[in-house]
Amino acid sequence: MLQQKTMKTGLVVALGFLLSASVGAQEIPPAEVASVGPLKISSWELREVLLDPPHRELQEDGTARLRSWGYQLTVRAETFPVRALDPQVHLDEHVLVHYEWCNDESTSCIVYTFWDPEILRSERRFTVIYAGDERTRTVLPKPFDPERLVRLPDDVRRTEGIPELEGGRLEMLGPDRWTGSLRLKAPATARLAWRVGDGWRIDASPLARDEVGRFEVPAPSFDGPVQAVALLRLPAGAAVPARLTGAWPKGWEVLDRKSVPARDR
Repeated sequence: MLQQKTMKTGLVVALGFLLSASVGAQEIPPAEVASVGPLKISSWELREVLLDPPHRELQEDGTARLRSWGYQLTVRAETFPVRALDPQVHLDEHVLVHYEWCNDESTSCIVYTFWDPEILRSERRFTVIYAGDERTRTVLPKPFDPERLVRLPDDVRRTEGIPELEGGRLEMLGPDRWTGSLRLKAPATARLAWRVGDGWRIDASPLARDEVGRFEVPAPSFDGPVQAVALLRLPAGAAVPARLTGAWPKGWEVLDRKSVPARDR
């Protein structure tokens, strides 16, 4: 039976799908993990999938929308205890609460299906918990990395209208030079921020990149060593201070962040 609920973030997930194989897509091995907590999570994998039959999603106006594709997150463990509470996956503020069970010879696994591409914009804290029971909270030390997404073939993605994902990566070329890649949709903009002392120094101008999204920039000179660099996604019209302490403003998102080794500061 198909089941459906709205989650805390407004993301809708569904159960009971027959998920088709991603034939022809590039393969990425499941991410093996060593979890911290009572649930012995062993690995996870992330795929774009075709849904057969399509998922029928009821809209607020009473009409139905058919979804023929989705993102599928599979989490494996030694065992998932059967309890009255439902197992949830927390990816930062996004909470996946509906699931279907799957099993193989050596592990048990849970499959979540979702459609919100915002979840795949950046790395996120990855936690599994049984519906608010803190005794079951299990944390994966390494973040959820959307770069591990196994995509469907390009022709299938075009036919299904699967959106290109936003995101970005940073790489340190040396103590005074940084490079990376950026996928961003207008009107959002990107900035680099430099951790110096107890605050962030934010570039005055949006980050420029070439036609394929690559960029390379020198590290500015500050009155102290740079401890970390962050690649930020800012909403349209965001006010950008030259220096920021405390939490990032509402609507700002860290697409990637890298620490600068002490020897290179």
